[in-house]
Amino acid sequence: MIDETHKILQDGPACVPLYVQPLLWGTRNIIDLTQRPDNFFILRWVSVN
Repeated sequence: MIDETHKILQDGPACVPLYVQPLLWGTRNIIDLTQRPDNFFILRWVSVN
């Protein structure tokens, strides 16, 4: 069974679906914040100047 799987992968291109979730953020000039890549918001990382 491993040989069959290896042959299937070698015969055709492997498809690896990738998904990147777009993050949309809007701030003003008086606000400094750290944007996390996992879309989790930490209020402690926001400062208003």
